[in-house]
Amino acid sequence: MTKRQLCEELDGLIDAAFAAVANAWRIRRSRDITFNEDLRLSHEEYARLHGVIKHLLVGHEGEPCPAGDRPIVQDAKSSERADFASRAKRLKNSRDIPLERESA
Repeated sequence: MTKRQLCEELDGLIDAAFAAVANAWRIRRSRDITFNEDLRLSHEEYARLHGVIKHLLVGHEGEPCPAGDRPIVQDAKSSERADFASRAKRLKNSRDIPLERESA
């Protein structure tokens, strides 16, 4: 098993995301809230989660965070790229079917 590298910024972002979700859950369960307050809580939750994802993808000068559990973005092998290209070409050709029906 590989040793996980430490990233204090990632740990802080994850802690903030968990705190935002827990806070929203606690508020929603403790009292009846308005639609606008629920919208604000949801926005805060998503903003924190997006911060974690963004840091994992490009958090270190445009590079993925080395402290992530696994690489999020991997380079496709040349054989996979050729397979993707051939599938895209077949899909494009299959869409040449006319979309309008002839009248009866």
